[in-house]
Amino acid sequence: MFMGAACTVEELAPEQNGDESGLVHNGKTVTISAKLEQPDTKTAFGESNTVCWSADDQIRIFNASTPEGEVFTLVSGSGSTSAVFSGDALSGDGPFYAVYPASAGVSLTDGSVSVTVPSTQTYAAGSFGNGFNISVSKADKLEDFSFKNVGGVICFSLKGQTNVKSINLYTKGEELLNGSASISFSGETPSMSWATVQSGDALQMVSLDCGRTGVELDATDETPFYMVLPAGALSAGFTIEVIDTEGKAMVKNVAGNSAQIVRSSIRPMPAFTYAAAYEASFLLSTAPAGAFSGILAESGSFTVGCTYSEESGQYAYKNVATGDSPSRYVRIQDWSAGFALGLTAPYTLSAGTKASVKVESLGATGVSSSDATEMKVLKKVGNRVWLADTTNGYGFIMMMVED
Repeated sequence: MFMGAACTVEELAPEQNGDESGLVHNGKTVTISAKLEQPDTKTAFGESNTVCWSADDQIRIFNASTPEGEVFTLVSGSGSTSAVFSGDALSGDGPFYAVYPASAGVSLTDGSVSVTVPSTQTYAAGSFGNGFNISVSKADKLEDFSFKNVGGVICFSLKGQTNVKSINLYTKGEELLNGSASISFSGETPSMSWATVQSGDALQMVSLDCGRTGVELDATDETPFYMVLPAGALSAGFTIEVIDTEGKAMVKNVAGNSAQIVRSSIRPMPAFTYAAAYEASFLLSTAPAGAFSGILAESGSFTVGCTYSEESGQYAYKNVATGDSPSRYVRIQDWSAGFALGLTAPYTLSAGTKASVKVESLGATGVSSSDATEMKVLKKVGNRVWLADTTNGYGFIMMMVED
């Protein structure tokens, strides 16, 4: 399945041995027709964007007698909004449920289809990556299926003079962006709900993989990047992180009032120019908490100064009431190296804002003590926050542990 301003339509193969409904019987093989829902782009783009089937597309069809489903493969209609698929006939009666892509379908339980929403999508020029736009359909008979999109699409347009290796998107809210979910068909449109037993920072982000050599930007013309996201996501805003092939990165924060994803719609974001600002190693660090030097893109001397680890460190915090502005004191200690770092910061840190942070170096951390330095809050993922002292070239990761 792909999207483009215009689709090159492959003529559908003439149907043989069928009836008036278009259903073809050939032993245990059945062919069905499948039509795609088109995204609402009237307010998003000045031209039509059409979602079409691709030559290697597969769908999975379920019913109560076949809860694990049968895979149907496209046989004609590549490049069209309607196509013909062929697969093994399902035993039993309808209703029949279909899901695209076939790999997303896990099982059918009480009229709901289980799916896995991937954490990483693949870049496609002028489109979202093939196999990432989850769509579903329900039909009384194993004949014609009209697919409905489950999520929506967000589009970033970049200019610049670099090759983009990946784009990471983090929600500012607590909603999940990937993981195990189920799709129900109770209304006119499908609705997706997340499995309850799952949590973690990794589920609150989506990555767009642009390949080893990356996608080359143009200094004057905009290059679009598309990601498929769950409907309703990003209502609290999001952080976007652009990583180039040189190991540099930039961060951009977007408020929630213009970011919410609408089902079967394309959400365009204002274009921006890529400008490397930070070392990607700092932004992508998996350390729960720590201090880092050389975080700026032009420094070229990124080092880890002090990190917390379960084996050798200790992370302590306390809340400090100072009038109407409560603050949080954080102490990161590394017993094996014999140093510690203290940070006094506002109790609430929101991505995309600035914060006055006092730094206290307790030993050979390589980080200088300072009074109330203004720092940028680059991003927040789960209970971790990334802070940048761009004056001194320091960076910090804090775990915002609650009392």
